[in-house]
Amino acid sequence: MHRKPSGEGDQPLNIWGCFIMKSYSDKLKDPRWQKKRLKILERDSFTCTYCGNEELTLHIHHKIYYANTDPWDYSDNELTTLCEI
Repeated sequence: MHRKPSGEGDQPLNIWGCFIMKSYSDKLKDPRWQKKRLKILERDSFTCTYCGNEELTLHIHHKIYYANTDPWDYSDNELTTLCEI
């Protein structure tokens, strides 16, 4: 049976005791991502950093992606606010 590394207390195990990988969409629902997302939106004044739009739906974009890295584990300067266009 695998033991959970520290910091992974909320990651479920399957019936064999192995970690179940969360889908990316599930990770975007995680409270750690939601907190990070709000922090970036506030930093960028709820404005698209590309076109300055404040009316359209805003998303937090990763400027770079790293393998095996959760969305909330990126530094703030690797994230930006963009509108849906």
